[in-house]
Amino acid sequence: MVRKSNVQPHSAHVEQPEIDISVVVPFYNAGRYIERSIKGLLAQSYPSTRYEIIMIDNNSTDGSAELVRKYSPIRLLVEPKQGSYAARNRGAAAAKRAIIAFTDADCVPAADWLERIVASMRVPWAELVQGGDCLPWNLLLC
Repeated sequence: MVRKSNVQPHSAHVEQPEIDISVVVPFYNAGRYIERSIKGLLAQSYPSTRYEIIMIDNNSTDGSAELVRKYSPIRLLVEPKQGSYAARNRGAAAAKRAIIAFTDADCVPAADWLERIVASMRVPWAELVQGGDCLPWNLLLC
């Protein structure tokens, strides 16, 4: 997860603003399991008004995109350049929320996944959250 804009960290003296999240999910021929991922994302305990789900079809030929279209809250994009990085970048560019969370179509997130991301991002020195753990940015350079 990365900050897209200047989300203010936690402060004991200031009321904490709500944090909005864009969830970016690239997929390629994920028809066997994509609906489990979608259902996990839609069942988040974090308020549904505080996050958007963007799924990026990366040239699937197995009907994956048609499965995604069944779920109206999800924004479906297409990335013709093959590769998960191209698809992730397409989703990140389309994201409208302050935080961008990435996951894959074969992952089913825990119901509190987004809540844990928000809690971790509220740590004052947090710049990056990986797998729910907070890492100071300067440690990533070691």
